[in-house]
Amino acid sequence: MVKKELSIILASGGKGLRFEASKVPKQYIKINNIPIFLYNIIAMDKISLIKRIIVAKSADINDTYFLNLFKKFKIKKKINLIDGKNSRFKTVKEAFSMSQIDTPFVGIHDAVRPNFNFNYINQMMTQIGKSDGIVPVSKITSTIKNVRGKLVLKTIPRDDLYISQTPQIFKTEVMTNCYKKIKKSNINFTDESEMVEKNGFSVQTFKVDENNIKITTKEDLKIFKALKAK
Repeated sequence: MVKKELSIILASGGKGLRFEASKVPKQYIKINNIPIFLYNIIAMDKISLIKRIIVAKSADINDTYFLNLFKKFKIKKKINLIDGKNSRFKTVKEAFSMSQIDTPFVGIHDAVRPNFNFNYINQMMTQIGKSDGIVPVSKITSTIKNVRGKLVLKTIPRDDLYISQTPQIFKTEVMTNCYKKIKKSNINFTDESEMVEKNGFSVQTFKVDENNIKITTKEDLKIFKALKAK
């Protein structure tokens, strides 16, 4: 039986272009004196199935910054630091190829999703079964319109529509296979699940609540601050 241990790639290399007024990329903004990305690592450090964390960081931030934080917050997991690229997809691809991942599964998580309940990892690994991957999703509750310009073309039935989230978990061998297949391609997939799906592998879903917010705008940041104030 394959051990369901995994490594996690934390995508933390973005510039946060929708935070124009801030000189600090959003994943490094401090809430309660803790950088947003670090909330994920503190939580992952407590999960026994996670054997290794790969931080795909902003290339212009010195490794010492991270090492000092890990020491301050007494992080015990093995952590590798990899410089990110100019897109999220390329950053994760670089982190995967450079890290020589030796666990049977690998997860990819957005650093700007600091409120994920990592206790779900155990359930996700139990439910992955014979599938090649598993992704957390939440149900779309709003009405969805297909719009061109200012004109509504149609209303899209939402019964089978879900919002894809992270961490997304895949068999390491499947990720290796997919990256080999697209080696000479310049395709930028929206997430790793799309890449896995389009290469003919199976991905199942794991339903989570809407508290796994992605901090993309300043309004999202306010929501996260409010959640941490509770």
